[in-house]
Amino acid sequence: MEIQASDLVAAKTQMNAYDASVGIKRIAYIVVNFDDSLHEYSDRYRLQIDQYMRMNNPTPEVEVTFDIKPPFYTAMS
Repeated sequence: MEIQASDLVAAKTQMNAYDASVGIKRIAYIVVNFDDSLHEYSDRYRLQIDQYMRMNNPTPEVEVTFDIKPPFYTAMS
């Protein structure tokens, strides 16, 4: 699944529907799983994501946190 600006706007709308009070910290936590199974290029992807969010953040009033695993990360069972 690909995160899009409209997903962040929808998350903000849901948070505001729950409580529209001013001064409340709103956080969107996004778990990122790349198609690259070894996350070999996750450092590069992270730079691109950070650059996009600095330039095009559709929800500046929402703190967006990305959970991106490091290069060559594999989950252990």
